[in-house]
Amino acid sequence: MSIIKYLKLFLLLFVVLFFISCGSNKKVTVKKNDSKNNNELLSKYAELLNTEKKKITNLKLYLFINEWYGTPYKYGGTDKNGIDCSGFVNVFYSDVFNKKIPRTVNDIYLNSKIKYHTYAVIC
Repeated sequence: MSIIKYLKLFLLLFVVLFFISCGSNKKVTVKKNDSKNNNELLSKYAELLNTEKKKITNLKLYLFINEWYGTPYKYGGTDKNGIDCSGFVNVFYSDVFNKKIPRTVNDIYLNSKIKYHTYAVIC
């Protein structure tokens, strides 16, 4: 995947997080097994990302974005009634990538591996 695609994906996730923090109560859901709705969802995000629909390959990611879009920010929240940033990241990694990560930002930081430190020292 090219750097442009990663930047577009990052921008899309940033926009989603921005709207989540605005406190909107709008709920949009798509049934995971509904191929017609999934096709419409892929078309929607292909258009937003200005790319071909066949290049949108991670359906779980876009279902997740669509499902959580509009969820309000709530300190300590962990569900669609309100969620905080670390809670959102936790649910995101669990639902999209099937990865368990610590709940709080501090614990995420303490348990993370610094990947780029060695690279920075070498350069």
